[in-house]
Amino acid sequence: MSKVTDFQRWFPSYSRVNAHLIGDKLTTPSYRILCIPGAGSTDQIFVQAKAPGAKNVENTLLKYAEENNIEILAMVLPGRAQRSGEEHYKSIIDVINDFYPVFEEHFVNSLDSSSEIVPWILISHSMGGLIAFELLKRLKYQYIMLNFTGSNIKTTNESIYSVMCDRNIFPQIVVIMSTVSPDTPKQELPWNESKNMNTEEFKEECRRWGINNEVFRKGIWEEFEPLLRSDFHLFDSYNLLEVDTQNYSSNEAIYSLMYPLGVRKVQLWSATEDKRATKSAMYGWIKLVACHNGDISEHEIQAGHNFLHNLKTRNIFMDYLCSAIDVLVLEKEYY
Repeated sequence: MSKVTDFQRWFPSYSRVNAHLIGDKLTTPSYRILCIPGAGSTDQIFVQAKAPGAKNVENTLLKYAEENNIEILAMVLPGRAQRSGEEHYKSIIDVINDFYPVFEEHFVNSLDSSSEIVPWILISHSMGGLIAFELLKRLKYQYIMLNFTGSNIKTTNESIYSVMCDRNIFPQIVVIMSTVSPDTPKQELPWNESKNMNTEEFKEECRRWGINNEVFRKGIWEEFEPLLRSDFHLFDSYNLLEVDTQNYSSNEAIYSLMYPLGVRKVQLWSATEDKRATKSAMYGWIKLVACHNGDISEHEIQAGHNFLHNLKTRNIFMDYLCSAIDVLVLEKEYY
């Protein structure tokens, strides 16, 4: 049996969902879509073909990708599904440290060259929004480090993110769903830290996040509790200032160019029944991620926090995403 590569570990569904691009039909995709799930979830919230009891409901995104030569890469974190035997991460930065080399090789290849990069889109849900944010920060930091030297960097943030967008180093669209803005002060976070909760308290905290009642059944809860506790710790322990202090801000010249990251198109999705990652709680993302005069669209869907687990609301989101990609394609062809 061949050894599983790091790429296959992170993207175990790759061969199945991208059959239209591989084998005898090997071809360069028109776009790549990176999907990062939230706490307790796997890649299946994005790439499950058909759900039990809904045999006639197709996955809109999979169908669209096949018809339009698009590559889908849906992430799986350790400690679940095919990676259930792997150790959980202790922090969001641990995730980035392990994932970034795999990401860079496949998505952007060489940051210091003029090689052509396939345009891509970044989709994230809940905790995945923090991972997506830190991934973009690492990407921008590496780009500046490779292309500008010395303490007096003769450039502006606007010129940096313009080049990163033009060369497709940055994604064409960033989608953030149900994630509280990372600059929210700890005392204002709309949830309770779970570290010291007993089992019943933790179950109640999970319910407030809208986790499916099936998870709490005997025999299932025992499997999910360690995973959920680990994932909750990732966002409980995340602190933007601490992350930047430990990883970026010591180089003042580069750090002064970090924010806003400078993405041109940003979609913010919240849910009407979500009392935590509300529309107003997500507003801070705009000044952190979007470029000046960026295309910002805010969407509030009639659902709860985990609306991607519902086939109807998942396809509402996916239909909108596909329409947004259509616009990108037209812009690329005619402008």
